[in-house]
Amino acid sequence: MRYSYKKTLLFILLICTFIGASAQYRSRKKNFAAGLSIQAKGGINFFYGDLVSENRHNYSFGIVALKDVSYCLDVRADLEYGSLRGTQYNKGQTGYFCSFENNYYSFSAGVSFRLLDYINGLLKDRLFNPYIIGQFGVIYYDADESFGPAAVAVYSDLSKPEHWRTEKGFAPIIGLGGGCRLYINKKWAVHAEWVGILPITDLLDAHEIWYKNKKNSGPYIQTDDNDYYYVGTVGVSYTFGASDWRNRSKYKRKTIHRRRPKNSHKKKKYNIRRR
Repeated sequence: MRYSYKKTLLFILLICTFIGASAQYRSRKKNFAAGLSIQAKGGINFFYGDLVSENRHNYSFGIVALKDVSYCLDVRADLEYGSLRGTQYNKGQTGYFCSFENNYYSFSAGVSFRLLDYINGLLKDRLFNPYIIGQFGVIYYDADESFGPAAVAVYSDLSKPEHWRTEKGFAPIIGLGGGCRLYINKKWAVHAEWVGILPITDLLDAHEIWYKNKKNSGPYIQTDDNDYYYVGTVGVSYTFGASDWRNRSKYKRKTIHRRRPKNSHKKKKYNIRRR
């Protein structure tokens, strides 16, 4: 399996970001419940692998814990369960050649960078807030691959569709994506997120090597490296306590400056001259 330097660099950057955010949080004594929220989410995933041409969508569910460590940055812990699947159809054949299904569990840690809070400052009456997600973690996969009706015509010792192989284990994952939070009130909010997941393995669909015979021995053809999938979810979050950062005037300067009338400064100067 081949690894590119870009994936390694991205993994290192995510680790450094998380460590830096954690150090910043430890340097300040805060109420732990302030700025802490829990999100329950559910949605759909789309898988891309070696032998997957159709029926690549399935479901995912999860729980996310978010804790602000600055006026525009949250640390996040994401626990997710779902099912990946896919089917391979070959041209000129009747029926599908093979299919797989994978029940997985994943845990990721990372950060959410809030764009509007960084650009405009903290604003209590803001209704929505987009953010960028970066995270890394581990996935446990349990994948089963099966032959389909089209495989019966290829293999002489295959009389009907049957189970092909099973692959299970742990692998590192890297996730990048974005989301948006829509505030209902001070406690409740609705989230929509879209995250791309790159596992450092090629076995999420139980398929890494294409053998020329069915017995998994002899000559083989190496298929494309790396499976990957996208997860789109909608969720609801509950915030346990107001953020401490909202009470600090230092992080409201951008907001105050933008909301001040443009001619207020000129009037102030004019009054001083008249005196």
